Amino acid sequence: MTYEVPADYGIYSFRSAGELILSAYLGDAPRLPEAKVALELTSKEADAQVFLDKRDGKTRLDIVIVPRDDKRMRLHVFATYSDAQRKEVAQIVAGLRACLKSSRGTMICPAESPWGQKLQEFVDPTRR
Repeated sequence: MTYEVPADYGIYSFRSAGELILSAYLGDAPRLPEAKVALELTSKEADAQVFLDKRDGKTRLDIVIVPRDDKRMRLHVFATYSDAQRKEVAQIVAGLRACLKSSRGTMICPAESPWGQKLQEFVDPTRR
């Protein structure tokens, strides 16, 4: 995993064997997909919308997490993957949760993802 801060936002990149598996944008202006919402999830910390688009043997996944607290930034997770990469993508999204950056070096996150299992099963239905 790498983390870059080009301006007032952050970009995480998740790689396996040197290949990009998934990216995540943390900031106030995520680029929202034009697809229809495939799954909506809620928790006391945030709401999540999941978009899925399948084309030419690849799947495009977008997950947009909007915190209920204005002090938290939005998270836009996105990946374009093949069936062979589906399990890796599912493992990564299983841990998504809304965290609060309480100071420059401190981040507070819930111990478990409120949507982890649902996201994992949505991305990889064989895990049910």
